[in-house]
Amino acid sequence: MTWLEHHRKSEMLACDAETASYRGDNTQARELYKKAAEVEENALQEVRHDQPRTYGITAVSAVSLYLKAAEPQAARYLPLRCLSAERLPDFAYPQIHDLLDSIKARRRR
Repeated sequence: MTWLEHHRKSEMLACDAETASYRGDNTQARELYKKAAEVEENALQEVRHDQPRTYGITAVSAVSLYLKAAEPQAARYLPLRCLSAERLPDFAYPQIHDLLDSIKARRRR
């Protein structure tokens, strides 16, 4: 699958997760967010090296989805992997760090 195919599938799953959340079905919402995050992470693997902006947007999206899925291990692992890959554009660094701070704050609760 291409980046676009993965990304579109992730968007559909995230939309379904939002719908489940609005219905009050938090278990289903978390499951759908997790699937959306996994698909978005697959999209991340398809981003070419000459597309740093797309890589940054996709990385932030995938981490955010893992956070919504209440998957702190994956949400913590992925941003660290992205940061170490040295492919993130400048705008994505503070966003990734903010997400890491959110993950740490949730762990303290």
